Amino acid sequence: MKISELVSPGARSVRHRGWSVRHRGAVAALAAAVLVGGPVATGSLAGATPLSTTTTTCSLGLSAPDAAATIGKNFFVANSTGNSVTEVNGSTGACVNVFSGSTYGFHDPTAEVAMHGTLYVGNSNGASSSLTKFVPTTSTATILSGSAYGFDNPVGMAATSSTVAVLNANSTVTVIRNGTPTIFSGATYHFNVPTSIAISGNDLFVLNEGGGNITEINLAVAPATVTMLTSATYGFNFTVPSGTPVAPQLLVRSGDLWVTNPAASQVNEIKIATLAQIQKVVDSNLAMPGPVLSGGNYVYTTSPPGGSPMVSQVTASTGSVNWMMCNTNDNYYFNNPQAGVVAGGHLWIVNEGGISAAGPSTNTNGPSLTEMATGSGALVGYFT
Repeated sequence: MKISELVSPGARSVRHRGWSVRHRGAVAALAAAVLVGGPVATGSLAGATPLSTTTTTCSLGLSAPDAAATIGKNFFVANSTGNSVTEVNGSTGACVNVFSGSTYGFHDPTAEVAMHGTLYVGNSNGASSSLTKFVPTTSTATILSGSAYGFDNPVGMAATSSTVAVLNANSTVTVIRNGTPTIFSGATYHFNVPTSIAISGNDLFVLNEGGGNITEINLAVAPATVTMLTSATYGFNFTVPSGTPVAPQLLVRSGDLWVTNPAASQVNEIKIATLAQIQKVVDSNLAMPGPVLSGGNYVYTTSPPGGSPMVSQVTASTGSVNWMMCNTNDNYYFNNPQAGVVAGGHLWIVNEGGISAAGPSTNTNGPSLTEMATGSGALVGYFT
């Protein structure tokens, strides 16, 4: 159900409060930036496609959505308590399809990644966890499970070319290359409260919140070699205030690795080929950044899920923080955002907590989607 559309943003300089989060997603974004203090968009947004009034053929069926991924112009939301995946039209917000049932084997889906038109969904079920590989256009699915894969409540996924990597809650990583699984675990890899995973070619990165470092695994050789990226070299700061479990995150874009540092209001950009640090961006409008989202000329950070989260835009080439949007800027109704995608030319934020109690009378306080203009960050609409 579309609740609102085409509402302009207000002031863009608001500090954020704390958060609590279970899972995160990734975003791609594009279009022009609007600097802090610049003109405020009103009416029809430049570069934004007006929402369609086409009648949906299904209900979004959002149920504790924990992850999202994009294929073409549509995006797919994993509903952890609904044991389903919802396909959403990225231009209109309309429900395209809801995938559920034994064919797909969804069970508390909590992680998701897309590659070459195929969706990979991590299903949490302890030692019986699994990975669903399916092609939405044909509705065909393959379910991978068993001791050879070692899946255990997946919390993050990454994919490139013929490789899919799954970060498990038991501090192990399952890598499937050309259909063959390998499980990475033990002291060799220095995994210590890992919270995020990213991959570029043969380089696999695992962020260790507990160790304050990043493990790089070279998958091109056997046995795989390990390099540690440490705080002493890069100035990482993954610690957070007591009672505020912010999880730092990784992102690969255009040959660079981006790393969020919640306690320091900071993101690091590292050249993957040389592991040289390109820039360290520190800004109060990056307060407690967790998930990091990317696309086009920009990097986006999503800051703490909870009562007052925000989304910030960074120009990748210069490190300038152009704006931040939160519930005090406009009626975004962010509430415990878990994932984000760019689809249909719009930026979509997936809210597990749903529209806040201050929302419109039609609100059921269930999970929701917030649609934003990728350039200005202005509110386009929100859906339940």
